[in-house]
Amino acid sequence: MQDAHSHFATRIAKAIPRQDLTFARILEHVSATPFYRLGLATRARQTMDRFIGVLEFHGVRASSLIDYEPGRIFRKFGFHWEEKPGLKLKSDIRQGHDVRANIRRLYWLGFEPDEWTG
Repeated sequence: MQDAHSHFATRIAKAIPRQDLTFARILEHVSATPFYRLGLATRARQTMDRFIGVLEFHGVRASSLIDYEPGRIFRKFGFHWEEKPGLKLKSDIRQGHDVRANIRRLYWLGFEPDEWTG
């Protein structure tokens, strides 16, 4: 599945020039990619990971996008609650689960290192 995310993220990143990146524009393109038989929570996670792939391609953190809203990140990906996904990522980091991947996610979404462990 990771190869599929990479493929879609690269394709989307090449379609949007760096200077035209916005949260909404990236989400629009990511949402138009196929998600095969995924539940709502899984689709939200896949949307987030593809979104992050686009940011990585351009070397731009979400917090640098002009339409970035710090209190409305996870709901934009389709998560039901705003706080729970971030708390889950931080909890997983503290417990040693997928540490590199979760730090990567939080970094590209605009969270600072002191927020990862707090």
